[in-house]
Amino acid sequence: MRADYVANAGFVLTLRDGRVLMTDPWLSGGAYYGSWYNYPPVPHDQRERYASLRPDWIYISHLHPDHLDPGTLRQYPLDTPVLIGNLSHRHLHRSVSQLGFTRVVELPLGELCVVDGIEIAILNQFATAGGGYEDEVSYAIDTSLVVREADGTTLLNVVDNPITLEQRRTSSSSSGIPT
Repeated sequence: MRADYVANAGFVLTLRDGRVLMTDPWLSGGAYYGSWYNYPPVPHDQRERYASLRPDWIYISHLHPDHLDPGTLRQYPLDTPVLIGNLSHRHLHRSVSQLGFTRVVELPLGELCVVDGIEIAILNQFATAGGGYEDEVSYAIDTSLVVREADGTTLLNVVDNPITLEQRRTSSSSSGIPT
């Protein structure tokens, strides 16, 4: 598995067989009413290259616009499977569906699932928001991703979902994190 960093929380994961999973793609500027931009800016040629990809899957960790960017997502085919966690609310599913994506795949939280021949787990929010601040809502909004190929190569993608060492120790057997 190869992980290419794009910007912010965006990665292009290329599996051993050549299939591609994109995570939280954000190539356009001005999230949060024009107040957030990728820094450093994604160069034009790189932005065009990533926008022209036809990923096999797109993973969206949560609904903040620097992770779920309509301007970027509209560049990908609407039949691309979008992987999200099965959260206790429908906000993320509804937001992805409203963009026109026809294959929103909700995976149960904390379970390794086989998706088109690879093992994927979407993990529930570990703690409070980044920096230790309490979230403004009383339910989890963020997730993390585990991808494991047949040869055992494993990637843990934790973006705005901080995990403490103690949580890692106590949750590894029940959270779906491969040890």
